[in-house]
Amino acid sequence: MIVPNVGSLHRCAIAVVSVAIGMGTLLTLGCGGSGEVQKDRNTIDSLRVSIDALSAENSNYKSQVSRLEQENKNLVAQRPYLETKLAEAKSPPPPTKISNPQAEYDHGLSLARGKNYQEAMSVFMGLLNGGAPENLESNCHYWIGECYYGMKQYKDALTHFETVLGYSRSTKKDDAQFMMANCYNRMRDKERAKQEYQKLIDQYPASEYVQRAKDELAKIK
Repeated sequence: MIVPNVGSLHRCAIAVVSVAIGMGTLLTLGCGGSGEVQKDRNTIDSLRVSIDALSAENSNYKSQVSRLEQENKNLVAQRPYLETKLAEAKSPPPPTKISNPQAEYDHGLSLARGKNYQEAMSVFMGLLNGGAPENLESNCHYWIGECYYGMKQYKDALTHFETVLGYSRSTKKDDAQFMMANCYNRMRDKERAKQEYQKLIDQYPASEYVQRAKDELAKIK
């Protein structure tokens, strides 16, 4: 959109005045011979043409200014509506409710065991966002941790294993405890790894991972 320059409007108005003054001067001075009179008339006609052109240009500028002012008013009036639409566009869509959480969980589990980690995490996160039942929540976090572990992103894996331990009831607590120790071991934090392996032995003595934890402790120097 091109906005007329205010300076152009001023120059246009000054030009009109200047032409008018020139015409007045010629009329005042135009009392010589017939040749001079004809010459003055021709000049006056030329000046009149210039005045008409400048007047038309000035009128065009005024029309553009008026149109732009109206468009600006329209935009101001639409601003609340546009701001509302922008806010709606930025808002995330509501999570999709999972119709069969167990089937979806089994699908994610199959992907994780097949080392399709990114796809598996997407499935498990979809379950968490879509209102997975409580008995599957901690499992989803556990397997997201396993996926991160498989991708060697141990800090991210730790976050989800720790989340599992935060549940009051979960069948994956000893699994998560063992994997936490493994994460610290892979991160070369030997002291913390020993602490976590020992915690598994002390807190989950019936766990299938106890012997493996003891084996890992024996390897740490």
